[in-house]
Amino acid sequence: PTLPSVEKIKSLKSFILNSTRLNKINYIASNKTAINRNGTFGYRTKIVKDLNRFKNKYFDLYGKGWHKRQIPMDMPLMPLISRSKIIKTIIDFLINSRPFFIKSKGTIKLKSKTLNNYDFSLAIDPYIGTPIMILEKLFDPMLAGSIPIYYGPKLTDIPSNCYLRIDSHNTAKDIISIIKKLSPEEKNNYRKNIYNFLIS
Repeated sequence: PTLPSVEKIKSLKSFILNSTRLNKINYIASNKTAINRNGTFGYRTKIVKDLNRFKNKYFDLYGKGWHKRQIPMDMPLMPLISRSKIIKTIIDFLINSRPFFIKSKGTIKLKSKTLNNYDFSLAIDPYIGTPIMILEKLFDPMLAGSIPIYYGPKLTDIPSNCYLRIDSHNTAKDIISIIKKLSPEEKNNYRKNIYNFLIS
């Protein structure tokens, strides 16, 4: 991902270190899925669905398409399927024959401003495999001072005191338990660590 210059990040210091936030997790993403075994979309859907049960108290979801299951992006013959309205409608009907609904607060105008309102942000990279890819999922929350709850490839160049690491074994209850244990001082320390890393 492209990060702003150090000068720009320094100008965001008070924005990043802001401690007046909702003690909740947010997630900003459109509902997508894939069948690749190295993809994280299956876990992403499961954890969002589970966290959504705690909505309003611990979790807010933003983005579109969460009201139904989506056709996998990497489904065989997907380019052909996407061109045929009839085939797409049939497949959509088949995968949504069982109830599925995750409530989202809808789309947002400015991602950084929304992230800045929350102590925590779910940050899930879409792919765990080789080549290793670290996308903006981790850095967008950091630049807003929202502590990332990160699921993705192992990070060797980013200090572990800048994010909370989760894996496919963590449940929504695990995640909520982690954030409930953190004191305001500990959360502020995470933000200071994030800021120091970003300007390093």
